Amino acid sequence: MIYNTRDIPFRAAIFEVGIEKFNPTGFTEHTTGAAVPMWLERQQHRVYLRLFVFVHDVLQWGFKEPIIIWGNLEKQEMRMHPGVNRFILNSVLKDLPHLTKHHRDPLKAWVIDWNCSHRDEYKHIFEDIQPIARDKRGDRNMKWLVDHRTTWRMEDQYEFSPLGENYLGDLDSKWLKKIWKYKLESHKGFGCWYGGKKFYDIGRNNPIQYEINRVAGVYQLFLKHFFDANEDHFTTKYYERV
Repeated sequence: MIYNTRDIPFRAAIFEVGIEKFNPTGFTEHTTGAAVPMWLERQQHRVYLRLFVFVHDVLQWGFKEPIIIWGNLEKQEMRMHPGVNRFILNSVLKDLPHLTKHHRDPLKAWVIDWNCSHRDEYKHIFEDIQPIARDKRGDRNMKWLVDHRTTWRMEDQYEFSPLGENYLGDLDSKWLKKIWKYKLESHKGFGCWYGGKKFYDIGRNNPIQYEINRVAGVYQLFLKHFFDANEDHFTTKYYERV
């Protein structure tokens, strides 16, 4: 291994893009049902935070932080993290503008690319490309979060993401718990199925059972059952009654 003073591996381009028409090839987390079982399994014991607190906060205040898209111009590839759930919920809320009409700004994304020298290189991929906000001197200092992600197949693995200000655990409150308790008592819940397999119920009162064919279907059903969204407004329903 050679020490290379000409390389700057610790520097990346970071800029903001609009994602209203973002629909990349291979985004199977959103465009297929392949991620539904894993999503349901991961969130089973976090429904209150990952669905109620998350959805309630977005409906109240909009999306406070951008999603992160890791781009690679050399490979012509990209991956979103964190932000997949925000993107999917946003795709559902587009059909329910009456719930978001008071939001000031649409959901945005930050692109991070270690191989990009200028944001204009992405003009053929994204719309509304602009630099992220900087101070009067043109500077921007950010804190980053590093999470340990070692698995049984890989050691010493960590994931990087900007240190945001709105973590679900911090948004939780006694007031929200009371609202959730009321909704559980007063609203009919729904059961989650995929591929003919029952996973679990979300809510009570003899839950209605559904086969869910995309993660977006979970958000649609949650909005329908706990926020009184009219399912007739959904352009496409990603669920059907069992």
